[in-house]
Amino acid sequence: MSCSQRFSLRRLLDVAVLAPVALAACSGNSLEPIRPCPGDDWVTIDVSPGTTPRFTWRPACGMAQLGVVPIADSFHGWRLYAADMAENPLPSGIRYGEVPEMGVEDAPADTLVPGVVYQVILLRWLDDRGANGAYPRGFAYFTP
Repeated sequence: MSCSQRFSLRRLLDVAVLAPVALAACSGNSLEPIRPCPGDDWVTIDVSPGTTPRFTWRPACGMAQLGVVPIADSFHGWRLYAADMAENPLPSGIRYGEVPEMGVEDAPADTLVPGVVYQVILLRWLDDRGANGAYPRGFAYFTP
C-alpha cells in the first residue's frame, strides 16, 4: 500500500469516526454531561422557543422525571421517566418529544399549541428524607 493510499484510508476512517459526533453537535439535540447536584437544591430551567423546545437546566445535574403539561389541563401532557429513577440519569438538553436512551415516556408527546401556556417540571430522586421518592427540583412556564 502506498503512502497516499494509507493517507486516504486514514482520512476515510477519521471521517467515519468523527461524522456522527459532528452531526450530533450540529443537530441542536445534544444532551449535556450530567454534573453533580449540590444537595437537594432547585435548578433553573431554560426553554428554547418553538413547538419542539429544548429543556436545559442549571446546574445540569441528572433528573428522574420531566413533565410538560398545559396549565389549563394538568392531566394531559408529556411525561418522561428515567428507566432507573434512583440513578437520576436524565440529562439537561432534552428536546420535547424525544426520548433519550435512559428514558421512558408514558405516551407519545402531543403537538404543543402556540399561544397555550405550559409548565415544565423536573423531579429528582432523593433518598435522604426517610422516604425514597422523586421530589420537584425545578419548574418553568412557557408559551410556544
